[in-house]
Amino acid sequence: MLRNPRTLAALLTLSVALVFAGGLGGGFIWDDHALIEDDAYLHNPAELPWVITHGFWDTSQGPAKNPTYQSVWRPLVKVAYANQWQAFGAEPMGYHLVNLLAHLGCALLAFVFIRERIQNSDANADANAGGALLAAGLGALLFAVHPARVESVSWISGAPDLFMTFFVLAGAVLFRRRQRPGMLLGSIACFMLAVFCKEPAVLVPFVLAADLVLLDGPSKDRRIGRHPGDAGRLLAVTVAVVGAFSLRFLFVPFMHFGATGEGLGTLFPRVLASIGHFVVHTIAPVPPTAFPGLRRHDGAGHMLWAPEALILGGVLMVAVVALVVLSRRRPRLRPYLADVAWFVVPLLPVINLASLGGVSLISERFLYLPHVGLAALGARALRPHLGAAGPRRRLITLGALALGALSAFISIRHQEHFQSDEALFGYEAEIAPHNLVALGEVARLRELAHRDDHAYQAWCRAHAAAAEEADLDREWRFGLGAVRLRGRLLSYADQEEFRRIAQVYRDLDHDGATTFSAPGLRMDLDLPGELVTVMREDVDLFLLPYARALMYLGALEEADAVLYRALVAAPGYPRALRLSILRHARAGDFEAAFRWQRHLEGMTYDSPAWRPLRATLTRARDLSLRPAGSPEETAFRDSQVQATLGDLRAARLILDRALEDHPGMPQLIVARARVDVADGHLDLARRALEAARRAYPEHGAGWDMALAEIAE
Repeated sequence: MLRNPRTLAALLTLSVALVFAGGLGGGFIWDDHALIEDDAYLHNPAELPWVITHGFWDTSQGPAKNPTYQSVWRPLVKVAYANQWQAFGAEPMGYHLVNLLAHLGCALLAFVFIRERIQNSDANADANAGGALLAAGLGALLFAVHPARVESVSWISGAPDLFMTFFVLAGAVLFRRRQRPGMLLGSIACFMLAVFCKEPAVLVPFVLAADLVLLDGPSKDRRIGRHPGDAGRLLAVTVAVVGAFSLRFLFVPFMHFGATGEGLGTLFPRVLASIGHFVVHTIAPVPPTAFPGLRRHDGAGHMLWAPEALILGGVLMVAVVALVVLSRRRPRLRPYLADVAWFVVPLLPVINLASLGGVSLISERFLYLPHVGLAALGARALRPHLGAAGPRRRLITLGALALGALSAFISIRHQEHFQSDEALFGYEAEIAPHNLVALGEVARLRELAHRDDHAYQAWCRAHAAAAEEADLDREWRFGLGAVRLRGRLLSYADQEEFRRIAQVYRDLDHDGATTFSAPGLRMDLDLPGELVTVMREDVDLFLLPYARALMYLGALEEADAVLYRALVAAPGYPRALRLSILRHARAGDFEAAFRWQRHLEGMTYDSPAWRPLRATLTRARDLSLRPAGSPEETAFRDSQVQATLGDLRAARLILDRALEDHPGMPQLIVARARVDVADGHLDLARRALEAARRAYPEHGAGWDMALAEIAE
């Protein structure tokens, strides 16, 4: 049964489907939001020419901040995303299905690719055909279910590696079928499409040359390849691939690598550690992670290198060099070296020869194509032992299947972490408490879910980790996240604490230095000039919370100046407009508030997210138009307007002033208690009403009703 290629292909298909079917229920996560879900350009078919002629990370949200990403051009992937959006819309299951089918195609092509390369290089190919077939099937299976596959298959944004590998393998299979007409043109087309999917495909000519020299051997006149025309075919592929790669420079900047402050002194350990981490996540991918090889620093800001990664990186480099030397004397080792080339060469762009500038040195998805070469190497080593039936073949087959079952189990479990942002970053923060990206995302997601207590704790934890890692950029960002949540957890009555928070922003705005302490938070910042400039222009983390803190204090003119800076830094930014709208309404200028509201709805296509704001403005305006026959009724009405607009501080001040003139007015006392309730001070409201009932017993029924309302 295991000697029939169709049977093995069917079993491989079934295995892939069973292992990765669980990922079909996942949502859009991480980069999926920017690249697909939130990219208005991608959603509009009329914008497809713009999409194709701009960088991969150029979206309707703006260009990538990392300079390395600004040089990425993957038009075929963008076209695929655009077509999927037209087919599936905002339903992620369709995208996951495409990824699964692409992975299945890669697994089947890997089976064919491995089988042909280990069989064609065997002098006794006919006698060992059964062993080659079984070895190729086992190699393809281990490639297909390896835990490193999860990031590429179960994460929609992992598609570039899938698409690139599919076309590279298809092209490689066609390239070796010299005897059939049209195969060369087909292989060239596939390799060019692979380049349009991801950049490492430009190195295909090197692995093809290695195959021609090491698998087939040189011809008698020492030309590349044993067959006539091999050198010309390789040259045609090289010209086509380099030409396809060069097209990017018409649309994106020349390759620019992220600045990480790493000098030439870190080059050797950085490359060695990168290689070592690839080895670690190949042979022992436990726990699996989306952040392998995290960049860590000591208190002085120096990089910390994992000793095991340095050792394994050195071992692999020595082993490859040794294999190169030995293969010159022992020709039978050359096919093994050809397989190693398929593992090593695709990794060259991602071993940080020039620092990529990411939060981690490597990614597991970078291993997708290289693992095909590793699977071929393993299959070649197993092939001689799988030719004839016997205990050895059964033992090796069972061992490989057991390893595949273990890999499949890890992969199935790891897919659970790609179901949502919360699942992924919660898991990553749990297995790596120093992972600053995961810690920051956990805090941000909890804040978006309005779990303010948990979000505050998460921001504090992230800030402490950033301070320990000497990461000043994230330290101020996470610290201000915690300060913002601290203000949100306060009541409007805590004016002294609001003054301390506002002072933090004033100090940072002045010279970038401040200190602040609160439960779970100790912030001591002294930022250099370049970070101060960045911070002052950050609308979400600095300017809007700064303006909001000033509004809480009643420093309205100062708040207006900060709001103006926010609108200049991000013209038309909805969150800045929303705060400006509330500022106009609280000042009683409902005409301006509604004018900006209509502008906001026009910008966001009348998004349902802004309809509650419109309803709030309408309710507050209607309240403000109610006639009031006395000063106390005016105070009551105005306090209701401010409370409706969310300004409990102003509502409290209005009522306190009115109660100074009319201390026994039941309507004002009850309204004041309701403000305390809205501000979270139920005990304070209850005590005030009980004191009023004792002082003014003639209104006993009214006090009882108000107390019952609070109790409810």
